[in-house]
Amino acid sequence: MRRKVKLTKLVLAVLGCLLSVGVLLPHFVSGAEQSDLNAVLSAKKIRVGMELVMKKRSFIDEATKKPAGMEVDIATEMAKRMGVELEIIDLPWDGLIPALVSGRIDVICTGMFRLEKRELSVSFSQPMWTFGQDLMVKKSDDRFTKLSDADKPDVKVAVTLGGAGEIAAKQYLPKAKVLTFPSGDQSGLALISGQADVWFDDDFYHVIYAEDHPDLKPVSGTSVMQTATGMAVRHGSDLLPWINLFLYNTKRDGMFNQLLKKWKLPDTMNARWDPTSYSQ
Repeated sequence: MRRKVKLTKLVLAVLGCLLSVGVLLPHFVSGAEQSDLNAVLSAKKIRVGMELVMKKRSFIDEATKKPAGMEVDIATEMAKRMGVELEIIDLPWDGLIPALVSGRIDVICTGMFRLEKRELSVSFSQPMWTFGQDLMVKKSDDRFTKLSDADKPDVKVAVTLGGAGEIAAKQYLPKAKVLTFPSGDQSGLALISGQADVWFDDDFYHVIYAEDHPDLKPVSGTSVMQTATGMAVRHGSDLLPWINLFLYNTKRDGMFNQLLKKWKLPDTMNARWDPTSYSQ
């Protein structure tokens, strides 16, 4: 009788295990099917969203009519190391996050700052590039070699209304006379015409602007308020650990610095690795 009871208990235990496997197995399969990394590898293609409007960063080359820029180079290398095809999808800025969340693209790689507000909608990778605010002056003007040289009552500083340059000027140049203009181009014209002595704006924008206006120059060593950019993926995407490892390796092997040299950008734009990140 005891043997029958023990046998019955054993059979019930085995059946219970089998039922558990039957219940849990679909969840494991479902999780695998929902893996973004597996989806990319299966499709043999990664879809990267970009706003192709900014020279040097990500733009359409007029000669080749193809995407170009340092972020295009990074995305190309990423796809190569992953062993998949790269598909760049050109989107307006305000359409990038919706396209990512909806599944139209797999990754955003287009100079997007890692801001807390955006992190509510997407998950950011480790830092890629760092952009700040710096001074631009006429090449013939040797009065300004450091930021404090512009912090004087007789210095007129051009900034874009509502831009980061205006915020930076109020914080770092409280003694100077700040002149606001509707756009960056108009701030640049104020400098060119002599209406302003210096122009405080995005350091990346200044590099591009100086190529079209060789009589102007950014003042080295004056960049402040640096903010890092990163790639973005959907919340919970298993692409994030792979992307972070890729960024770590490309920074370690010098690829980021090589791209900055290729696109004639200062090496200070190579964002430092964030050691506090939970996912490397």
